[in-house]
Amino acid sequence: MTNYLEKFLMRDISKLYQNADDYNVIIYVGEEHNVSIFKAHSVILRARSSYFHAALSSKWAKKDDHGECYILRKPNISPEVFQILLSYIYTGGIPLEDDTIKSNYLNLMIAADELALGELIDHIQDHIVAHEVNWIRDNLVQIIQISSKHEACHKLQLICQEILDNDPSAIFQARDFVMLEEQALIDMLKRDDLEGKEITIWEHVIRWGLAQKPLGSEDLSEWTEEDFTVLQHTLKNCIPHIRFFHISGSDYWDKITPYKKLLSKQLKHELKTYYITGRLPTKNVIPPQRMGAITNNKSVLICWKHFCQIASWIDEKTTRYKPHEIPYTFDLLLRGSRDGLNDLNEFHQKCDNVGPTIVVIQVADLSGKIVGGYNPISWKSESGWGETNSSFIFSMENGKTLDNCMISRVTSPERAIWNAPRNPCFSHDLQWFKGKFKQSSYEKKIYDSEEFTMIDIEIYRIVKKNEIDIDMEIDNVNNGLQLYKDDGNDS
Repeated sequence: MTNYLEKFLMRDISKLYQNADDYNVIIYVGEEHNVSIFKAHSVILRARSSYFHAALSSKWAKKDDHGECYILRKPNISPEVFQILLSYIYTGGIPLEDDTIKSNYLNLMIAADELALGELIDHIQDHIVAHEVNWIRDNLVQIIQISSKHEACHKLQLICQEILDNDPSAIFQARDFVMLEEQALIDMLKRDDLEGKEITIWEHVIRWGLAQKPLGSEDLSEWTEEDFTVLQHTLKNCIPHIRFFHISGSDYWDKITPYKKLLSKQLKHELKTYYITGRLPTKNVIPPQRMGAITNNKSVLICWKHFCQIASWIDEKTTRYKPHEIPYTFDLLLRGSRDGLNDLNEFHQKCDNVGPTIVVIQVADLSGKIVGGYNPISWKSESGWGETNSSFIFSMENGKTLDNCMISRVTSPERAIWNAPRNPCFSHDLQWFKGKFKQSSYEKKIYDSEEFTMIDIEIYRIVKKNEIDIDMEIDNVNNGLQLYKDDGNDS
């Protein structure tokens, strides 16, 4: 009954917003040619906002010439945003799904923070986190910059940090990427864990530079010396962090030489020497290849930190590999959500006789638990035990952090791997097609329960990085850059 009566109370108070004929507050909102006048009641404003409670106090408030109405001015809030907030103050509601409001999420939170409407900021953030993940990714840069300046937006700051921890390259995909501040871009370029090809990172940096100071023409062939000078000055602090020596010869020729006037003479000489002879410069330290070289297909279950941990376990390292130190690549063979979650035929077709693999499984667990195992020998369709003393199974708290990681190494090598047409598994200890754990051939349990439900699975083939492959890549680069060799022009 109480809730029923409260509805009538809110209905009647909201009428004051629509018909403010007995108002005693006039608020001028906006600036220059975009100013709107709002009329309100001091008793409502003071009750709903500590900001207005102070602003309308006898100590601070100013009245009109007749002494009848309080006069307030808010030039730093747009009329559109203030109207939404004033409606919320009177009605207690805000339709966050409306396109008009959705386009003003950030401005609403900034203004709500100024007007001390903390509960509204929390409500907007909760809605965004729960229902607007794509909006977060599109507006990642603005959210990061605004949330870092407004402590009340800490929930959005945390979700943005989580996105970047799992996928630093997401910043380049944001619709507002070009709004990124220079130092933030430089910090991003310094990271080893950026995913994607280096040439793609170069293209993003060029796009950012052109957005800072647009040139006279978008057609590169029409650029003047001054245009190149302007762009060179804009990017002078970013270019040193591009890892040019990890860019293929063909990409360098096609996508960087058109901008070669942006590069120093020394860098152009070093690159030309590298692409012709395969020799790296000795005076400067060459930064390592980025995270993109670790896996050929981005995981939807775990992030780069987990690949570093798994590689360290494989080599029995006491400290975790950094991304550029990993001596393996991880080639995705099968993903349950893509290829069939319990499709045994698909498993054997894609995963049999390929050599070492890791199995990564997401469990139907409130925390998003990850379990899996390393098989250093090939899976097979024929029933029988696979013997190895190097296999292990593992668990991780979730696919985002390395908290509570656990490894369980094999203790009965002769019963380490069970090959079968219908139930390939890590002995009895991890039977993912049956959804069962039973400690048997590995040193400890990796999960509290003996049964589980699999949400998704990924299986990766593990390939040892090989210096022969590197030499072949250099040969390919040399062949691809014969034109560069013949060009003989460093300018």
